[in-house]
Amino acid sequence: MNKPRILFLGNIAQNGYLLTKFLREGGSPADLLIYNYTHLMGQPEWEDAEIRGNPPHCGADWSEYVADDYRRPQWVHEVRPPQRSLAQRILARSRVPGLVRRIRAWSRLRPYRFSWMGNVLSKQQREQLLEKSRQCPTVNGPIRPEDIDRILMHCSSPGIPLDLVQRSDVLIGAGLEAVLPMVLAPEKPRIAFEHGTMREFPFEDSSWGRMLAFAYTQADACIITNPDCLASAKKLGLTNYRFMPHPVDYKHTAPAAPSSLRRRLQIGDRPLLFAPARHDWDIKANQELIRGFADFVASTGNRDARLLLLQWGNDIRKSRSLLRKLNVSDQVIWQPVMSGKAFCDALRSSDVVLDQFGLGVFGSTVPQALAAGKPVITSYDPDKNDWAFPVAAPLFRASTAKEIAEHLRQLVGDVEKRQAAGLASSRWFEKYHSPARVAGILEEIIESVRSEQGSRRGNRLAAAPPERASQRHCA
Repeated sequence: MNKPRILFLGNIAQNGYLLTKFLREGGSPADLLIYNYTHLMGQPEWEDAEIRGNPPHCGADWSEYVADDYRRPQWVHEVRPPQRSLAQRILARSRVPGLVRRIRAWSRLRPYRFSWMGNVLSKQQREQLLEKSRQCPTVNGPIRPEDIDRILMHCSSPGIPLDLVQRSDVLIGAGLEAVLPMVLAPEKPRIAFEHGTMREFPFEDSSWGRMLAFAYTQADACIITNPDCLASAKKLGLTNYRFMPHPVDYKHTAPAAPSSLRRRLQIGDRPLLFAPARHDWDIKANQELIRGFADFVASTGNRDARLLLLQWGNDIRKSRSLLRKLNVSDQVIWQPVMSGKAFCDALRSSDVVLDQFGLGVFGSTVPQALAAGKPVITSYDPDKNDWAFPVAAPLFRASTAKEIAEHLRQLVGDVEKRQAAGLASSRWFEKYHSPARVAGILEEIIESVRSEQGSRRGNRLAAAPPERASQRHCA
């Protein structure tokens, strides 16, 4: 069987870009569509180019910031939201009674009129989708006509290139984009890719929530990359899921690669602790990190150690305030959000990497640090992770300030222990999290979806959630 042409929709956290690249390196024809999303962490340049300056978080003109000869591959397709014209900006500020309301109503109506009436989704397909949802409701109940219309309006503004969709054999939708294959090409095999969006979104009482829950149940396969989302999969009644590690391209993290960060920061041989998690205390528990670092400093008298933090997240002010209160601000180095190459340089420069301390699972930072051969301190819950990895990662587990401080006391002053931990880290990554392993799992899922295409198209099963225990066939 010839390898199918894959279209990956969505590129939050570079998942689509890296997986498409891995597939192509393995000989599979694959394309990536970045639609209506300009955040720098979802732009290929941020992953692979040398970046100069500090580009805006959204809408960057990369010709102004790329410092090397990087060029986007031809298989990356992007549709950016159009900039508003001068007339639109004036109208948006207009105080003429009723005028703006009428214009906005018309702008909402136009995509609806030209989307499902034969262009993206036929009227018959739309009705079939609603009927299938009534037969197999999700935890949110059946989807509603306005839910479909809202998604189609999204697809029509500024407009998804349908020729790219139609020439693809299998569609993979990441995050909220898992909804799109269901309305763009309901006849094609489709895979839903979860990267944290299964935790809460499909349980929301909203159009996107109901559509996402339904898309998960109707997908030919669901990929889970966050082990704790197993609970959400069970709550949704899914049976068609499989775990796959986050894609990490470790070409920039190889331990032998040169590092320039220490020289630029002028810190010499001082211990450098890198904690790149965004400052959202409720999720990442950055307050435990800060208190643990302060405890380490106070108990050891180590005023040479430097803690490298990144300037992103909703709670930066709270973090700065706590650092001042605990008298360790002078040992903290703040840096802007880092591009892929700069981030990997920081990993290689570090003695210890610290991640989040609340979730109990890890995303892409931990495997990147392991690939770089670094000891990693983070929260890790075996009950959430054991089903995903046959062998637990060699992490220094901590969820409280006291535990963080204790690990720092053991690691910072013991070069041999850090080296031994780093060796175990790189070996584990190569065996359980390497690009080859991730690509192999993805190719197996795609092959399984294609081989089952005939039977699943004829009689697709959608498992009802536990509270709707009756199992129904979705014809």
